[in-house]
Amino acid sequence: MSIKWLTKRFTIVLIPGAAASVRRFHLPYAVAYAIIGVLLAGGTLAAFFYARHAESALVNMGLKQQLDGLAASYEQQLTDKNRLLTDKNRQLEEMQNKVIALSRQAGEVKQQVEEMKKLESDLRSYSSDTKTKEPAHTVSKESPLFRQKEGIGGTEIPATELGIEQLSKQAGLSFENSSKQLAALQGSFTLVKQEVLRKARELRHTPNLWPSDTHRITSAFGYREDPFTSRPTFHGGIDFGGPVGSPVYSTADGVVVEAGEDKARGLNIVVEHKQGLRTWYMHLSKLQVEQGDTVQKGQTIGLLGNTGRSTGPHLHYEILVNGEKVDPELYLNESKGDK
Repeated sequence: MSIKWLTKRFTIVLIPGAAASVRRFHLPYAVAYAIIGVLLAGGTLAAFFYARHAESALVNMGLKQQLDGLAASYEQQLTDKNRLLTDKNRQLEEMQNKVIALSRQAGEVKQQVEEMKKLESDLRSYSSDTKTKEPAHTVSKESPLFRQKEGIGGTEIPATELGIEQLSKQAGLSFENSSKQLAALQGSFTLVKQEVLRKARELRHTPNLWPSDTHRITSAFGYREDPFTSRPTFHGGIDFGGPVGSPVYSTADGVVVEAGEDKARGLNIVVEHKQGLRTWYMHLSKLQVEQGDTVQKGQTIGLLGNTGRSTGPHLHYEILVNGEKVDPELYLNESKGDK
């Protein structure tokens, strides 16, 4: 039965056209089924390989996407790391510059403290010295108080962490020491300020001002030959020669207790100050105050003249302490512009 089936044939008829003859092909069943099997097997294999190719393509696409994502993430991380590193370096440089600036400020504060200590010392000297017109010490032009922006330069040598650390420690110690000195100076300055103010008030009532613009002394305090009688006499003041009409100043704050004229003293003024002090101005050409007036140090109270017992234009100036005449030159210290 099976052998008979194998001997059967398929007949394939080809009719090319009306004029051509018909062709017939006889194909055994076994061959036909073999061809069909081969075609089916080939299709199956093709479908299998296509499916595997599609699967591989999908896998490759997924892997590529993952790789692209990883590459982008790595690049972003690298960018972020570089940016963080740049920011860190910039912040480090800013901190180092701040330490340098603080160190410079610490040096300036230290120098200012030294200036203040010198000034405090000079103020103490000023408050205890009646002959001192003003503190001898003045702030140096090299002090930070006077420092101005000027040209700077030099080679660039990068700062080191060790150098900045040492600089920071030095600045901290400098600030600490300056703070302690400033605290001590604060109390000292308060006492000195009170003493200086007291001294200033005292000086306002101390007749240490020159009574005229001229400093030309024509006759000193003490014994002399009298210009009219040629006899030895005592001269109780100082005579200042000058032009008629030049101003005569009160040499300290006070009250006018006398303002008038007599034969010997001419037009004259007596001003009473504190601590038993009085000043007397004689031979004036004009009085500019009256008895009872309050006068200030340096105020014009009259004009130089040649009245009374006088050989020529001059100012006779006396200082009395508790009624006793003393040498005015012991008090003369300031001109009107220095008062």
